[in-house]
Amino acid sequence: MKNNKPKTQAERHQVKITGLTFSDINECFYLAIMDSSGEDDMSKKAMDKWLKTKKIDANFVYELKWEYIDPIAIRQNLNCRIEKKMGIFPNIEILKHTK
Repeated sequence: MKNNKPKTQAERHQVKITGLTFSDINECFYLAIMDSSGEDDMSKKAMDKWLKTKKIDANFVYELKWEYIDPIAIRQNLNCRIEKKMGIFPNIEILKHTK
């Protein structure tokens, strides 16, 4: 444990975000919301559209059932989406060698 977090998580949080634009980070944020919203129809439609066009209509967030979405899941999925965009996912040394 380091700073009350598992060692891998503490190491992971030391990495600086590099090479991304604000547009990239916005996309990661909306994708993290989609990842976290489970079976929500609006999220599925938004994800299908993104998969086809690589464009996000951010208005889908107004239609989500937010009471069923865990905000911590959004943060965790955002971290993973940013790491994927940076090309460093999974950003845990143990897992890098098991790919």
